Amino acid sequence: MAAEMVAKNLSNVLKSVHELAAIYSIDVRLVAVSKTFPVDSIIACYEKGQRHFGENYIDELESKAKELVSRGVHDINWHFIGRLQSNKLKKICEIPGLWCIETLDNKKHADLLQSIMANDKKPLKVFIQVNTSGEKNKGGVEPERLDELVDHIEEKCSNLSLIGIFFFF
Repeated sequence: MAAEMVAKNLSNVLKSVHELAAIYSIDVRLVAVSKTFPVDSIIACYEKGQRHFGENYIDELESKAKELVSRGVHDINWHFIGRLQSNKLKKICEIPGLWCIETLDNKKHADLLQSIMANDKKPLKVFIQVNTSGEKNKGGVEPERLDELVDHIEEKCSNLSLIGIFFFF
């Protein structure tokens, strides 16, 4: 899909989102998932005012973030929305413009992120991913273990800032 078409579609979605937000008096942040789209499409959306983008593969996120910085785009807020792997957490945290990780689902990863972020001045924003389907191959903490993970992050992970819950219907 051409970058111009992506930007046009974004404008239509934003219009609808803002209309609904106004009706219900709520604040909304649209995260444009840019997986499989080229950097030119991201730039086209950026030029329309979109700043929050999501990626689910670390290598693709790293490549796009670095290319955008090299092209003078420095204020994109990246959301990592993929399955976390212990051996790639440090790499995720080094992404230029990383705004948050939306798929934290266990204490082990919370503790590793806590350690990785120890020298940063501000906490890393995280969402807890909840597995509402019960499917074992899907990511996310089981709903009955959510409180335990929330408590762990709040009590033992001062370098993380829990800002929400991420789940699919």
